[in-house]
Amino acid sequence: MTKEVLSKELNEAINKNLPHMVGEELKSVLAKAELDANDLATTKATLEVRDKLIKEQKQDIGELSGKISKLEALVARKEAVEERERNLRVTLSEQSVLNEREKTKQMFDILGLVFRNQQLMRSTLSNTPVPYQTGSAGGCISTYVQNHAHTEAISEEVK
Repeated sequence: MTKEVLSKELNEAINKNLPHMVGEELKSVLAKAELDANDLATTKATLEVRDKLIKEQKQDIGELSGKISKLEALVARKEAVEERERNLRVTLSEQSVLNEREKTKQMFDILGLVFRNQQLMRSTLSNTPVPYQTGSAGGCISTYVQNHAHTEAISEEVK
């Protein structure tokens, strides 16, 4: 039986067996109970919807927490990679400086060999031959070449 049929039968029984005044009071109480039952059903439905929403949001929070953890790990990894790149750039720069110094040293060694040959010895500015001098013990001779405002000391090893 439905509520309406039950309510109708109850109302008929009340009207037959109870005085009219008590019947009216009972009708109002029953109407209020019916409204409360409807409110309860609506509230339960709303509560179920909200529970479902809360469950979904908790699941979303769990997923987002996992993503945040992964993102933090990626940020830390990125910073570590950037630091390693900076260190590599510094190392490469230092190696480049060392290589350039070695090249410069090698050039000075080559120039020293070339300028030991007396026929190719020239001053750096005027291209005039540098006077040839020999040492008494065959040691190192310093010759000074002066050209305008520039003075350069050339050391040569005499054979």
